[in-house]
Amino acid sequence: MDEKDYDDSKFKDVVNKGIDEFYSRASEMIHGISKDDLEYGYYGIRARLAGYGSKEEPDFVVEEYPDNFIHLIGIESPGFTASPAIADHIIGMIRDRLY
Repeated sequence: MDEKDYDDSKFKDVVNKGIDEFYSRASEMIHGISKDDLEYGYYGIRARLAGYGSKEEPDFVVEEYPDNFIHLIGIESPGFTASPAIADHIIGMIRDRLY
């Protein structure tokens, strides 16, 4: 099932009840965040760099932004094979911060 075909209406109430707690905890870590910055998602749906069939940005993105937050974006099926190398890269990023 594609995410665009997914009926989320029965889950919106559950998500909306938890958004206040999530926002409260997130705002402790990310100064300046607002509720408008938050979007709910579904378990198992990954961030994509481009739409299906697009040839743009086909690779993984590993970046630190803002400081001390490491984002991993666009890691799909090849990510399982690449996960040891990705982990080594992230360990290096953390090590550079600590030493």
